[in-house]
This record gives sequence, C-alpha cells and structure tokens, in this order.
Amino acid sequence: MAGQSLKWMNTMAIRTASLMAMIIVMSQSASAQMPQRGYQPLHHMASPGTAGLWAERLGRACPGYWQTIELTTLEGGSVSYYDEASSAINTVSGAKVELQVAAVYRLKLSDLPDYPGVELYPTIEVIDRLHPPAHLKHEFPIPIVVTEADIEAALRDELVTKVIYLDQPEIAATVAPYDGGMRSETLPSYRNLLAEADERGRPLLIFRMGRRVPSLHDQQRFLTSGGPVRLVESQDVMLPELSQSR
Repeated sequence: MAGQSLKWMNTMAIRTASLMAMIIVMSQSASAQMPQRGYQPLHHMASPGTAGLWAERLGRACPGYWQTIELTTLEGGSVSYYDEASSAINTVSGAKVELQVAAVYRLKLSDLPDYPGVELYPTIEVIDRLHPPAHLKHEFPIPIVVTEADIEAALRDELVTKVIYLDQPEIAATVAPYDGGMRSETLPSYRNLLAEADERGRPLLIFRMGRRVPSLHDQQRFLTSGGPVRLVESQDVMLPELSQSR
C-alpha cells in the first residue's frame, strides 16, 4: 500500500508539472475585440460567475468542493481573500487556501516591494477541481502566478485574464513544461480563452485583474465573495498572526 501511494505521488507530481498550463490575455478595451469563429456559449469576458454556473448546470463541476489554491506574486507581498461576509483571510504570497468550486472570490494584493502603496483587487472564479486522494489534496493545489508584467498591465488600466487548465495528456507529452512547470500562452483579446482552454484540456480556474478598486459607497459589495475561505494549516510559509479581519 505504501508503495502504491509513493508511486501515485511520483506520478501525480510529474503530471501536475507537465499538464498544468494557462492561457493569458491582456485587453485594453472592449473595442479591441473581434468576432469569434463559430458559436461558443461561454466566454472569458462574460460576467464573473457565468462559467462556474454553466459548468455546474452541465454537471462538469462539483459545487461546494474545497479546492486548494496557491497564489504566488513574483514580487512577494500580502494576499487577502474575502469571503461571503466580506471578511478577509490575510495571508502572504505562496500561501495555500481552500476555495469552493463554482464560486467567485475577491482578493487584495498589497505590500508589493517594488510597488509601494499599490493595491490590486483581482478575482478568482473556480470552475472545476483536481482529483487527488483526499489525504494529498493540499499537496497539489491549482497554482496562480502573478508576474511583474501582470502588475504593470493592470496599472496601465488593462484587464489581465488567465485561464488555467489541465492539458490533455497526449498534448502535454509533446510539449516541454516551463515557467515553474506551467506552460503559458499569451493570446490576443479577441480570442475566447475558455474555448481555447477547452480545446486543449479541462478549464479549472479564471483569474482576472485590472485597476478597479473599491469606492466608499460600494466597498462592502465590492469585497463580498461568493463563498467561504479556508486557510490551509501546516504550510511552509510564514503566515500573519492575525489571519482574519474585516
């Protein structure tokens, strides 16, 4: 049994490195979009929550499942996850949290060393889940990497959208992974990232980041997410002593 678990862990580690991939688009404005080939009911430009809702209705998602997520900013800094009561779970770059499938979450990125005073408020829409054994679920999170280029684009008032997906094995086997084990492609804004990801494998998550910040009159609504947040305990990163705030 121990041998089987070790074999599975080794295989899963290789598959996670080789199959995980993402597609990125940076869009300056809606006017830059062009007609899409054929008909695709889902689009990455649809309102946040639409893809998760359709995935749930089509039986392709497991709503309510706690999926482990690991967001890393290459600049370091703090990452706060807001829950359905607009309370914040305060963590740091590289910390693991659990988010529910089919929900949309608001985050705050702050304390970025090279961007003093800058705060960004991206969203994460969890579309689907990974399928590790229950006792290994925290070992294989869905990774999200926020680069300096992403931050610079957001500060230019561009919308950065990333769709993270699992490659089809026959496709992944022919392409060497890179960028920390994840392959990435940057596509023009008129391309439908969800359709592109669906052709390549199984879409898992949509990450969106722009320059929008909460205003005084809509702060609570802006910071309210579609589900609860759980912090993964026993991590390799140093977490703040006070992990929750409002």
